[in-house]
Amino acid sequence: KFQASRNGQVTALRFYKSPNDVATTHTGRLWSINGNLLATVTFTNETASGWQEQALANPVTILANTTYVVSVGVSQFYVFT
Repeated sequence: KFQASRNGQVTALRFYKSPNDVATTHTGRLWSINGNLLATVTFTNETASGWQEQALANPVTILANTTYVVSVGVSQFYVFT
């Protein structure tokens, strides 16, 4: 989840992919804090691991000091430190 310090737009979503994550399709979603789905994107041209980024078809306007959540469906392997 994140908060912006000023009004703006989200133009892409990204996630960090584990080398063990062999799922063929990853779908990213941008949500409002109250659970409204704001955008969905399917990641394409992924690399084997590392940061994956996909542009949204339409930018989403966000408001300052408002919490948003990004989720990405991954296989059984989660990356963390």
